[in-house]
Amino acid sequence: MEPVPIVRVWFQLPYSHKIQAHTDIRNRMIRGNDMPCKVLLSLIAALLLAACATTSPPDPSLFNDTEAAIQRAVNAGAEQSAPVELRFARERLEFVKNTAMPNEDYELASWRLAEAQLDAQLAYVKAQTFMARESEAAAKAEVDRLRANIIDAYGADALPGELQ
Repeated sequence: MEPVPIVRVWFQLPYSHKIQAHTDIRNRMIRGNDMPCKVLLSLIAALLLAACATTSPPDPSLFNDTEAAIQRAVNAGAEQSAPVELRFARERLEFVKNTAMPNEDYELASWRLAEAQLDAQLAYVKAQTFMARESEAAAKAEVDRLRANIIDAYGADALPGELQ
């Protein structure tokens, strides 16, 4: 069954029903008993108040956490393996300290601190990945060296099938 458009239904109503519908709507608006309208106006007022509310300075622990994340990335070797991400983290932290906080732009400061923390975490993960790949390459080189030693000492037939 196809839904009937409201416009077609409206035009098919007798005139007296249309007048009654208009009267009901007008009475609800005048008397103020239209609950959805009140809810909507309350919601709009709450949103306007929230938009105009002042933000408080970021929690000092955010600064400490960000600096700790940067230091952890440095200790993991991010200066060699993820210098761009580490630089972004440091620049964002400096921006917060030198620009956002003195200008009392606390919302921007909070966002930049979060970005700096994420950049530092990304640098840390990249450094860990780099170290893991280096370890893998070193292990493969050691396996190849040992395989060559076995072949030199005992011949290629001394290795199991999957290691040949």
